Amino acid sequence: VPQGVDFESDDRQTVRLVVFIIAPRHQDNTHIRLLSAISQALQDDLAVQKMIDAPDPESLRELFLSEAGLDISEQLPIARNQVQVYVQDEKIFQNILEKLSGMENSSLAIVNTESPRVYLTQSPLYAGFLQNGHKTGKLISMIIRRRLCNEVIRRIESITGSLMTCTGVMVTVQELDYSAGTLDV
Repeated sequence: VPQGVDFESDDRQTVRLVVFIIAPRHQDNTHIRLLSAISQALQDDLAVQKMIDAPDPESLRELFLSEAGLDISEQLPIARNQVQVYVQDEKIFQNILEKLSGMENSSLAIVNTESPRVYLTQSPLYAGFLQNGHKTGKLISMIIRRRLCNEVIRRIESITGSLMTCTGVMVTVQELDYSAGTLDV
């Protein structure tokens, strides 16, 4: 509850995080383990502030579970994809980067790339055939929630037009079995 609720606490502070525990009766010790994990997750003031500032319930859950550590054994995986955008033109790269860098709940990294042609030209067998047109580019690699995949492609195509007919830009999407952690933007 970002604005806080007055629970008439001793410190007169409003309560901004409320945690409910629902545990089966036949698992008597489950609530003790959960109380311990909750206590651990709420020890760090910075982590608590991040939870309060979470933009949506999924983000709050993810932050809470990461702070609770391994004490909560049944974590449901968040469906994520890895999107890779290979771009050969610097101007198009900048435009795509601007469109994608503002997306919430994503980790984004940039890698400079070279085409295989660059390496082949260093081999005497191919050097005479492939001297011109060495292409380099950049790779944008993102880890996003699966539900945002269409939005990423829509943003890219707002710059490139249909990716099915575009040259100089290639997009790949892979479903991830496991993904944890984030990168600073």
